[in-house]
Amino acid sequence: MGADARKEQDCSSCFRSLRSSEISISKEVVQNLLSMLISLRALSFCGLHMTELSDSIENCYELEALSKNMHHLMNLRHLIISGDSLVEMPSQISNLRNLQTLTTFVVGKDSGAKLEELAKLQSVHGKLSIKKLENVVNVTKATNQVNVPEKNQLEKLSMEWIVNDVIVDPKHGEFVLEMLSPNTVLKQLIIRNYRGSKFPNWVGNDSFSNLAEVSLYGCKHCSYLPPFRQLPLLKHLYISRATLVVTVGAEFYGNSSLRKPFASLETLCFYGMSSWEKWHSMQTEEAATCGKLITLEIINCYKLIGDLPRLLPSLTYIKIEGDKENEILALGELKVIVHAIKPSNPSSISTSGCLPTTLTPVYHYPPLQVLRLWNCGSSFRSLHMDLFPNLKTLRIQSSHYFEALSMSNVKSLEQLSSLFIEHCSSFVSFPNGGLLAPKLSEFIIRDCPKLKWLPKKMTSLSSLVSLTIKDCPLIEPFPKGEGEGNLPISLCTLDISDVFFRMRWNCQTLPHLTSLVISGNNEDVESYPEEGLLPTTITYLYIDGFSKLKGLDKNGLRQLISLQTLEIYNCPKLQTLSEDWFPTSLTSLWIAKCPLLKKKYNKEESGNEEYWTKISHIPNVKFE
Repeated sequence: MGADARKEQDCSSCFRSLRSSEISISKEVVQNLLSMLISLRALSFCGLHMTELSDSIENCYELEALSKNMHHLMNLRHLIISGDSLVEMPSQISNLRNLQTLTTFVVGKDSGAKLEELAKLQSVHGKLSIKKLENVVNVTKATNQVNVPEKNQLEKLSMEWIVNDVIVDPKHGEFVLEMLSPNTVLKQLIIRNYRGSKFPNWVGNDSFSNLAEVSLYGCKHCSYLPPFRQLPLLKHLYISRATLVVTVGAEFYGNSSLRKPFASLETLCFYGMSSWEKWHSMQTEEAATCGKLITLEIINCYKLIGDLPRLLPSLTYIKIEGDKENEILALGELKVIVHAIKPSNPSSISTSGCLPTTLTPVYHYPPLQVLRLWNCGSSFRSLHMDLFPNLKTLRIQSSHYFEALSMSNVKSLEQLSSLFIEHCSSFVSFPNGGLLAPKLSEFIIRDCPKLKWLPKKMTSLSSLVSLTIKDCPLIEPFPKGEGEGNLPISLCTLDISDVFFRMRWNCQTLPHLTSLVISGNNEDVESYPEEGLLPTTITYLYIDGFSKLKGLDKNGLRQLISLQTLEIYNCPKLQTLSEDWFPTSLTSLWIAKCPLLKKKYNKEESGNEEYWTKISHIPNVKFE
């Protein structure tokens, strides 16, 4: 049993003994005991005469019930409830008139505290979460007694209904939310699982001039969104699972002509809007709309066909994605992810394979730094790099209609440092003239079965330190005079498949190469590495999938004077390691799916130590 568990057991025993007799305990004792009972579910002070009462109770994360006699704790100042375990507030909790901090108020259903009791706790300030609003039964009585606006020090307010299968009258939820209209000093508002079919007028009203963050979660009965554009200081807006909303338009932007729409908005996120089809993004006022927007996320909105705001001068993060394939384009991971929405008129796609209308040059995103495209539909054929002049990372994955990268401005790739093209079965072309990317440090091409040519002038990639080329069976060496030659001398890591043997690259010209991963696939190679093939700087060598490899070349091995780690995987015919020629620098040897080697060198498999003794001096040896 751990120390914390022993403390909690000792504390529980202490409280059980206190029940059996009347005893006076001090504030310090209670505070110390409560701080240890982090799994406390029910707390009762019955039978205890306290000489002093602690000012606060907190960190009881699994609390399910408060004492029915808690209303006697008249000096309680702070009641901090974490988690969602509390079933209801005890009745008469409104007697705690000195309460200043109440993080959670759970509306009682039967014997618990009703919503009306909240009105009497006038000193509560800061943050308040009101839960189980479906338990409000007498709406008329509550409306007459609850007055949240009087809590003029309340800055963060959350209101929540519990999701269940009970059919309720939408009017009930509307009345409840209407009467809970907070004071306009509010800075953060959260509404969860609202059961009304429309929002009251106070939600989105421009009188809430201090409101900086709004979150609507699971408002599944509403078909329109409130006019949030009118909130002058709104910075962050999150809308999730408003599943009846079909159009986001005039009602979202409001009617005020006195203020710029979303003048302060920095983050706008939509999640799980399964019926959303159209976004009328105030194109006529585009220059004045969302001018400070930094982050835009549209997740799992499969029916949305357009259109994105066009001029977003501050945008640095866009994420528009779905968890199933459709026509949603992914332009993603700006400091994470970006997608573009499918065009409303697919016929507008040009036969040359341009981007859909949502990302024609009318849309210009110069601040974007990281762009990720994956699982794109048939409308995504090519990507014009001139749209993203400051792009640092481009990653295109599982986009089986994607064919080419293109650009007209030679400076379009000046900031690019990482390029990944993976699992794109139709990809065939890099920009004419090669990749003019002086800062490119990482370059990965994987599983592009139609690609025949690597970018021209590879040696011009003077910052490239890591190159991966895997599962591209048609890649051919360039004809003489058309960009043939070696790899850039800056390379430190090379992960490459059988193309290595066709490209005629001389790795001896790579003075900084330390890591080499090479896959043989269908190569007819029986001995590797041949003498003079690899530079002496190699410290890590991984050999994979040489189906016909029979032995390691002793002359090639003895030249690898810096080799520290050798790993061999899936070479079923490999019989000998030429271990007598292992460099003295070797400290780790890993062998897997090489049955002949395992049977020969593994003493448990062979039953003798003849060959094992030849490799046992290596500090780390492992067979799998």
